[in-house]
Amino acid sequence: MPNRNWLSQTLTILSLLSLSVIGSGCAKRASQCVTCPGGSTPGPAVYPVHQRSPDWSRTGVIAYRDNGYVCVDSTSGGAFTDPSLRGIWMLDVATNSRRRLAPDGFTPSWSPDGTQIAFEYGKRIFTTPADTLIASSIATVPQVQYPRWSPDGQSISYSSGLGPAGSIWIARLDGSAHRLLRRNAFLADWYPSGTSIICSGWLDSIGGKGGILSVDVSTGLARLLYSSAPDVLVWPRVSPDGATVVFIQDGQLGRMNADGSNASPLTGLIGNSFSWSPDGSRIVFTRWDGATNSATEGVLWLDSLATSGQRQLTYHWSTQCP
Repeated sequence: MPNRNWLSQTLTILSLLSLSVIGSGCAKRASQCVTCPGGSTPGPAVYPVHQRSPDWSRTGVIAYRDNGYVCVDSTSGGAFTDPSLRGIWMLDVATNSRRRLAPDGFTPSWSPDGTQIAFEYGKRIFTTPADTLIASSIATVPQVQYPRWSPDGQSISYSSGLGPAGSIWIARLDGSAHRLLRRNAFLADWYPSGTSIICSGWLDSIGGKGGILSVDVSTGLARLLYSSAPDVLVWPRVSPDGATVVFIQDGQLGRMNADGSNASPLTGLIGNSFSWSPDGSRIVFTRWDGATNSATEGVLWLDSLATSGQRQLTYHWSTQCP
């Protein structure tokens, strides 16, 4: 097992390097900013997502990725970041207080008891206590993404790659017993029973029946719950009681029963990532359509599924253009 301080030291160094690069502007080379403002942009500009990948713990705290954007060009959609604002943040929904856990990292996932977080960074999956950044490596398979804790807290599933080349793996918390569960599948989430997962993928082979699958954790056998076009990514998550699935398809959030029946769009909910509240009555989602950088877009919102009442949770950082 690697030195537990390795991740913290590496992220600190990378943050310092990023600060010197971002501060130098975009005149020298395009890699110095996310997308250089003022450059030629084919077609309409696409504006960035500011906060994404929320995950709501049983203790009422939402972990999410903040991209740290402080300047967005109004014509090209190009953006500059501030490394001191980028990383994994935690937001207490009750008090609206927040703090940064890590200076970088993606797709945080809470343990069932709300004491630990798994996240991806540098093609690895890490776990860390929620109150300090002391991380341990779980997975080093290329392109590992989207960790999800098993309901018993003993294992973590993750995707290796997305789309046709994607596969779903399961590993123990100590990094042992890596097991390939399903090829041509990705974006897994666990049913509360722990005996099955739900994911996006193909039932038989690439180009065949695809959409949302239910996969038996013991056998890897799958059944198709919801059909979509072969090239359309569908991102499902199961409600805490296991009765309902919310999913994203082409930026539109939808809902269906856990068996795939009664699928319908959630009117007015456009986004690219989301999570259930612990009691299953609400979801937190990133509202984003990419066509505008208004104060309400690219940030986290709450939605009450029963009343469709919405509330903005996070906001853009103050503009600091170089």
